Amino acid sequence: MEDSESQYENSSEFKRPTYSLRRLSDLVPARVVLYMLSFSGFLVSFMMRTDINIAMVEMVKFQPVPSDSNVTKDSYCYEISNTTALLDNSTSSTATTGEFDWSPKIQSTITSSFYWCYILSQIVGGVLTQHFGTKTVFGGSQLLTAICSLLIPTAADLHYGAMITLRSIQGIASGLTWPAMYAIVGHWIPPVERSRFMSSFQGFSFGIGLTYFLCGSIIAHYGWRVVFYTTGSVGVIWCVLWYFFAFDTPASHPRISHQERQYIQGSVIHQVGSTE
Repeated sequence: MEDSESQYENSSEFKRPTYSLRRLSDLVPARVVLYMLSFSGFLVSFMMRTDINIAMVEMVKFQPVPSDSNVTKDSYCYEISNTTALLDNSTSSTATTGEFDWSPKIQSTITSSFYWCYILSQIVGGVLTQHFGTKTVFGGSQLLTAICSLLIPTAADLHYGAMITLRSIQGIASGLTWPAMYAIVGHWIPPVERSRFMSSFQGFSFGIGLTYFLCGSIIAHYGWRVVFYTTGSVGVIWCVLWYFFAFDTPASHPRISHQERQYIQGSVIHQVGSTE
């Protein structure tokens, strides 16, 4: 009787179902996770890129157009002359907002410095991706951009030259994102799925729309500095997710299912063989 009970206990332990996080790979394919990371990555990237367009309005003192008191009013405008004078005086005496007295030229330099460096860095983005892989290049560029966003309020207090420097660094880093993501598509996405996966790149349009909505509300309630703290913090959080869930190739992914790995590798190898 005891032997039968012990055998029952052993058999029940043997048949006891086990659950682990690894079984999630059977429910959520690694390609879906990569799609979500790609979409959210471009969304966050363009949030950190365009946040300054809204924050700049609140950062810089508004300079009203001075009225010319020497302008002669026509004789037939006597009835509205007093109203015009009141409008001129109210415009010239309007209290300016913002902390920084930057000229339009300085403002345009701060904004354009990002895009000049952005264009140039795309040239070397592919070379860096070949040597270091998409995970390092894309994740590193996002992290560098996020750190610069967090430092922008401090840089603005120091000098506008520091702002130009940080925006230039952001442009260099952001320019690496596109070549890096194009490279990972070749390793991960079968040819029949690539058109659908490329839609994840449209995360940038959602990022722009979200920035205008979110940053305007943040400025109204908390001020322009919190805009950069918010976008920078979101960028850092995204980098943590990218570090743990993104991998350069299916072979280097520790949690991908065997079936999915075989499917991806077979599709990619078949494409390479057919092109040759």
